Amino acid sequence: MTIIQKYIAKTIVAYTLMVTLIIVGVNFFISLVGELQDIGV
Repeated sequence: MTIIQKYIAKTIVAYTLMVTLIIVGVNFFISLVGELQDIGV
């Protein structure tokens, strides 16, 4: 693999992990907000 191929592969993996973490975080936050309505019931 050339240097540019390694750079592209590393960049794609990094952005994929970052987007996955963002989606998981948003999903967790939405679930948390949904559960907050049930507190004290």
